[in-house]
Amino acid sequence: MRIDKASLVPLLDKAEAAGWLRRNRSRVDRRRHELVLTRAGRKTAARIQNEIERHEKGFRDRFTENETAQLVEFLRRIYET
Repeated sequence: MRIDKASLVPLLDKAEAAGWLRRNRSRVDRRRHELVLTRAGRKTAARIQNEIERHEKGFRDRFTENETAQLVEFLRRIYET
């Protein structure tokens, strides 16, 4: 995700406080934690995914398949430079 630890930890703290995830100590390496989505976290993630898909569909519907492929290629070029 290319997020430094100083930025990631507060995000994880908020997600944990909201009840969306929990941190478990790794059984393999006790210095590490595993992040586990809770039931509420899975429901929230599914709801957000649906909203994202609905939002993006509004943009995709404005283009033909060919135009969408071109747009993706143009964006890929920008990203890679």
